[in-house]
Amino acid sequence: MGFEGVRSADWKRILELQRAMADARDVDMAARCLALHITQVVDNEYPGLNLFTLQPDGGLLMDRWYSTPSLASALDDYLEPINAYMEEHPVLVHASMEATLMRPLSMSDCCSQRQLYRTGLYREAYCHLAGNYQVIFTLGHFDGHLQVLSINRSARDFSAGERQTLHLCCLAAREALSLLDQRQSLRSRILQIQQQLGLPFGDEVLNGLSLTDLNLLAALAEGGSLRQIAARQGVGYGTLRNRCAALYEKVGLESRAQLMASLRPQNT
Repeated sequence: MGFEGVRSADWKRILELQRAMADARDVDMAARCLALHITQVVDNEYPGLNLFTLQPDGGLLMDRWYSTPSLASALDDYLEPINAYMEEHPVLVHASMEATLMRPLSMSDCCSQRQLYRTGLYREAYCHLAGNYQVIFTLGHFDGHLQVLSINRSARDFSAGERQTLHLCCLAAREALSLLDQRQSLRSRILQIQQQLGLPFGDEVLNGLSLTDLNLLAALAEGGSLRQIAARQGVGYGTLRNRCAALYEKVGLESRAQLMASLRPQNT
């Protein structure tokens, strides 16, 4: 497939997405890529399918087709290609859309959740691609999984340039999925250490750490000198010391000695 017809603004957005994927800490940007990918999967199976219509006041109106008695079977058909994809990435997301499908979702509903942003428990992502293509996508953390809460798909016709842009964004989505899988694996490793030794902070702190931070935290907790850790990670000793200092500040500790002291089993 050629790249003709892709607008320079879309290229800029794609490059920004790819740069953001270098660190899985940015859940909003990962959600945008994932939303685009899921929408392409559905579009390939059901061309022109429209789940919600974006209203002038910013609200979302449920498509009349989904208001019929066939809602359940229609939803199953819609989720089938999504679920097939999710089975390949079981640690990443569970699709859960029934609640938002049963009533219109307005912008005020989204705004009421903004106070939860700081805890990392709730995310909403807005994607605008090539003018007439829009995705509104809500992402939440439940039981250690990311769940798709709502998807707005409000385009029926795509130009060649728009399809190419979507394709390139989906390539970025695959990279995002890989990074999020790595993050999930690292978090599992850290939680195992937490159960064995007891880390001095909980999930709220862990959810705010980047992929690099999680990797470094696991390495520090598992032991070894800073020079040994630097060699294993392929970075300079000075660089590692600076990363450690930044990590300690994020988790509320002053030094590695304080971290290691907190990991020692308590006498009971």
